[in-house]
Order: sequence, then C-alpha cells, then structure tokens
Amino acid sequence: MNRSSQLRQLPAEVLEQIFNDLSQRDLGNIAVVDRDMLIFARPLLYRSIALSSNRPCVQDTLALLASNRALAERVRSAVITTVIQQPQGFAEAGAPSWINPNIFQNLTRIESLLFIGFPFTRDIDILTFRKTGVHCNRLANIVFEPNAGMEFAGMNTMWDDTSSAYTKSQFDCNLV
Repeated sequence: MNRSSQLRQLPAEVLEQIFNDLSQRDLGNIAVVDRDMLIFARPLLYRSIALSSNRPCVQDTLALLASNRALAERVRSAVITTVIQQPQGFAEAGAPSWINPNIFQNLTRIESLLFIGFPFTRDIDILTFRKTGVHCNRLANIVFEPNAGMEFAGMNTMWDDTSSAYTKSQFDCNLV
C-alpha cells in the first residue's frame, strides 16, 4: 500500500488537521499530485489569496470564487495587486476594472484586505465595491498601498479621507 492510499484511509477530520499545518506551497503540491487530496487541500489553499492583475490565470481564479460560494467563504485574507500597464497608470476612460467588485459579496468571512494599487477604474465599480463590502461581516482591516508615483482620484470617491488603512467600522461609516 503506498502512502497516498494510506492517507486516503484516514478520517476526513484527521486529514484536515494535517493539511491545516502545511504551507501553501505544500498544499499546492499535494493538490496537483493527488486529485483525491485536492478535496481537502483546495479550501485551505484559499484561506489566504493573492490576486494580481498581471497573472494569466487571475480571471479563472476570480470566476472560481464567483461560482463557488463555499470556497469563497474560506478566504480570510486577500492581497489585490494592480500592476500598472497603461502609460502613467491610467486605464482607458470607461474601461472595466480588471476585478469585478461583486466578487466581494462572496467573501463573507474575509478578515483582512490589502489593495496594492487601485483595481477599480470606473465610479460604478467603486460604488459596487462599497455596497458589496458590507457582506464582509468579519472584515477588520482594509489597507490601501498606492503604486509608487501615482495618485488615484477614485480614492476620494471610495473613502471620505486620504488615510490608507481602515477598520471595518470606518468602512461602514463611509458607505454611501
């Protein structure tokens, strides 16, 4: 009997506890190597996510989180990085944001959200994010780190002051 077969014979609770202690890298390796173990590894892989606008598979990940609410509810922290590809960092007027702000309505258990750069290019996307963010009841911290040398007019639309770190209560108070 090989080790993979031995692992499969353990109770689900034991496997989950074992996988809980593994690094993201180890979980990813297990998920790729053994499809049966993917069932246990995937939810743990999504505890902490990093999404970047320049990653080729980012839209697939966003689609998965949009379609699989149970998986999206596993996310506890997220880093959303916007890589500037337009000259001087500005998207074409009216161009859709690279991340659909509705995705946040499924992240109901997220506790920490870090924006590096500004992912929303349209006012409607900013307002949608603000409205869907209220579904994130456990969200304790929202941090915004602008890309070097950039100013974002949208930040004034998103929040009422120029501070870059917000608690959930500040976020709620600033909702439209």
